[in-house]
Amino acid sequence: MRNARIAGLAACALLCAPRAGTSELPPPRAAADAAPRSSAPLAAALAQDPASAASAPALRALDEPSKRALQLGLDWLAQAATKPAQFGLPLGKQAAPVGVHSLALLAWLAGGSTPGRGPHGAAIDRALDWVLRQADAAPDSPARGYFHASGDEVSRMHGHGLATLALAQAWCVGRTHRRGEEMGAALTAAVRLIERAQGSEGGWGYEPRASFDHEGSITIHMVQALRAARGAGVQVDAEAIARAERYVLASQDEDGAFRYMLGDARRSVALTAAAMSTLNMVGRYQGPALERGLDALRRGLLARESGDVLRTPGRPDEEILCPFYERLFVAEALWQLPDERIFGDWIRRERTRLVEHQLADGRWEDERFGDAYATAVNCLVLSLPLGYLPVFQR
Repeated sequence: MRNARIAGLAACALLCAPRAGTSELPPPRAAADAAPRSSAPLAAALAQDPASAASAPALRALDEPSKRALQLGLDWLAQAATKPAQFGLPLGKQAAPVGVHSLALLAWLAGGSTPGRGPHGAAIDRALDWVLRQADAAPDSPARGYFHASGDEVSRMHGHGLATLALAQAWCVGRTHRRGEEMGAALTAAVRLIERAQGSEGGWGYEPRASFDHEGSITIHMVQALRAARGAGVQVDAEAIARAERYVLASQDEDGAFRYMLGDARRSVALTAAAMSTLNMVGRYQGPALERGLDALRRGLLARESGDVLRTPGRPDEEILCPFYERLFVAEALWQLPDERIFGDWIRRERTRLVEHQLADGRWEDERFGDAYATAVNCLVLSLPLGYLPVFQR
């Protein structure tokens, strides 16, 4: 049996033009093929990009309480990261520094700052420095490219996926940054590590090497990371993506819900939403799998609103293990739906909940993985419609 600390993060299930000899991911729907290449503020860069036009209505819909909540949350993260002598955010009982620091980096980028620029540019610089120090850069290492902090037994490949995703988003607008060349090299090595670590079933496991182990939440992180890296200009193996897509599709039950892994009956709202978002990342925006997934997601959310618990066939009733990640994945899945009203109806309720549960100093609480984790994820949910992150663009 896996260590409970590791299994806990796994249950949390926490985004490209072909070149000669390498076919890659299809371009995002309605998104420009080339990523912004200046170090200007990301908001300004996207404002000049026709691909951001679809996000404009949702940007205007971010009400004042939500804007204030987002600003307070991002400010708290930046202040919390300056307290220790060395950059570091407060962690929970299940400390996952690689995952949490990568999420904070994503949150600051999603808020509109860029490396060295914007209200949280300095925090982004420190976060980048920290993340880059965790990369295995040894030329002869079998884990070359792997992001792993000493003593971090929780993040593992989940954390590597998040770090790769965050680095890809930063590099899109930070190529001229003082560490731009290092960022590009680390990102390329991280992608090669992901490709090497893919298992025979098409999914990924906890370790940075290929094995028979696999599970859905890690696979979802890997696909998001590859999508973001492709968008930043890194070549991505098309066959790795095709195998991952087949893995995700094979994990769907007849009722539309997606399972934790192949051969495992466990399902959840978070995993179903995450799988839908993953299919979007590989270029699927319509089709039977997504339609059935949306039906299952709606049933799960309605049951949640009515106070019912999630039930998995053949297993006892289950609690919501990771409400913060669940919220983020549901947001991502609904945001990509052709009918924007579905996302709009859901996000209005969630924004009310987020504002109500935010503490006066700007953070949200989570004893398990820490307040920095909860705050970063909730800030990502609030900022998603802004479209500042390339992976958040419709």
